[in-house]
This record gives sequence, structure tokens and C-alpha cells, in this order.
Amino acid sequence: MGIFNFFIVIPQILAASILGFFVRDVFGGESIYALVTGGISMFIAAVLILFVKDVDDTKSKIV
Repeated sequence: MGIFNFFIVIPQILAASILGFFVRDVFGGESIYALVTGGISMFIAAVLILFVKDVDDTKSKIV
């Protein structure tokens, strides 16, 4: 359970430290632009996932 929490806590710490800089210096204090940036990033990730090839391993497939 502790290792699972690393995958929750570490991204939150990184986001808190990096987004404060972006909101203050890059977005001029307008925090809505950080939310818009997150939405655009998710849209780009959704488009890029279309290019991932999913290859099934037929030897280890359980029927």
C-alpha cells in the first residue's frame, strides 16, 4: 500500500511546486490557464494513444 501511495503523492508534490511557478510567472496569476493547459494536455494524450500498437502475446493467452 505504501508503494501505491508514491504514485499519488509524488505527482501532487511536483504539480504543486511547478504549477505555482507557471501560474505566477507564465500565466500572470490567472489560474484558469493552468486548468486549460491540463485539458489540452489530456486531449493531446488521447490523440497520441491512437498511434500505440497493441500487440497480443498469443503464447501466454488464457482462454
